[in-house]
Amino acid sequence: MDAIGAWYEKQKHGAVWEDEPSLLSLPGGMASNGPILFLPGFGERLAGFAHYGANPVVWIGIPNHAIPVGLYRMIRDALLAVGAPLIAVPLNVLGAAEVDFDTIRPIDRRHTAAHLERGDEYLFTAGVHSRQARFLSGYDENEPVGRGYFMCELPQSARPTTVAEAYEALKPEAVKQAERHEMEVRRQGDMFFIRMGNRPPEEPETEPRMHWRREGDVFLVTWTNQPVAVSFSGLITGHKYLHNTNHTAERVRTENGLTFASGDIMHAPRGRAPDHVPLHLGTDWWLCVKNTVPTVR
Repeated sequence: MDAIGAWYEKQKHGAVWEDEPSLLSLPGGMASNGPILFLPGFGERLAGFAHYGANPVVWIGIPNHAIPVGLYRMIRDALLAVGAPLIAVPLNVLGAAEVDFDTIRPIDRRHTAAHLERGDEYLFTAGVHSRQARFLSGYDENEPVGRGYFMCELPQSARPTTVAEAYEALKPEAVKQAERHEMEVRRQGDMFFIRMGNRPPEEPETEPRMHWRREGDVFLVTWTNQPVAVSFSGLITGHKYLHNTNHTAERVRTENGLTFASGDIMHAPRGRAPDHVPLHLGTDWWLCVKNTVPTVR
């Protein structure tokens, strides 16, 4: 562990390292090659180092088949002990997001007992395509342990300062309104489902009900005790993809640009295994709303 701290201190002060790594200076079979810690023979980057201005930051790779959880925790704890600002995000994920490594700035880290087996969650800013963006690195609590890691960009209008606020920023306004009125909301990955019930639309209602209509990409919501007439354009069966995502529904209906789903919700990406466990919505109809992650940069 002292060797990890020594590695950090050397990098912090801009030490020049030899091209060939030394396997003797670090525990657990790790090697250091300048600002990178890795496992020789596996090609796995355990941690990376860079500066933003005069301040250093360290990235730690999320544990996978080649990185034992114990080794990950040892690196994390050793770096925290010497006061290293760190973000536990796989370097390949940062690369896929086209993040400028030198612009990363940590904002918040969440470390609770519920996340011990999965790692910490982080909110940070970084440059992407000559602009600054906020990112959330976390774990989907709906997925089994060992699955569910994600990193996503937050909407430009969002200014969260904590991980908890970042999760709230992923909820579209329709979901927030539904939660405020204690309507049932469920989720699979980036798709939210708001329960609308199975009552025929023409039947008079005695309880206030959320009435939806859509103008462009904006949901307009009103509350009324009056019956709401809704005419669906037709029933589609056979697991139709929802909102141009990899999520499918057993039964789908549309009305005025809104999508309603019923039955089993499956994640069905083409050419790879699903990332999410099935979601069973039963016979009721649920309004489908995608999260706020930007789809176009």
